[in-house]
Amino acid sequence: MKFIPFYLFLLALGLGACSQSVEVDNPSTQVLKFNIGENTIELQPGETKSISVSKGQQVIEIKDAQDSLWLQTTASIQEEGLIAPPGNWYLIWTDLYGDQTDRKRILSEKEIVLDSIKYSIDVLFVDSIGGFLAKNWDYSLIQSFPETLPLRGDQKSEKKSKILKIENFKEAYEKRVHR
Repeated sequence: MKFIPFYLFLLALGLGACSQSVEVDNPSTQVLKFNIGENTIELQPGETKSISVSKGQQVIEIKDAQDSLWLQTTASIQEEGLIAPPGNWYLIWTDLYGDQTDRKRILSEKEIVLDSIKYSIDVLFVDSIGGFLAKNWDYSLIQSFPETLPLRGDQKSEKKSKILKIENFKEAYEKRVHR
């Protein structure tokens, strides 16, 4: 009888390994319904939520409030990521924590212009055309860059990245740069 809690724990671990956390984003100006496998979620304009979905091939459908189909696709969800309507651009901003001496060597900064303001940053622009973006960033849409990052051992600096809606970049940049 002592082993029953242990077996329940192992069962919970096994079931958890069959699902994956993903963020679902509605960058539009209208309410959208997302059907992802067996999950249905309704998001208000500008809303982002994190949900758990089964790993593997998932049918993704995105519809508006009038049930007009925006997207129907199949995605292989094996890791964390982002689900969003097609045609929406995001940016993945990579910044450096710690010693800034080798910044130019460590980061691939380029000059970009957003809202008539020039920024020199390490950035990658990504489109949600396929409905699902596999995670290749450290901090999600609903997470912020931390103000500081503890470095390990003799580590002088570390790169970290964050995915952002383009319209949220300026505010995030101001918070990060003027910390």
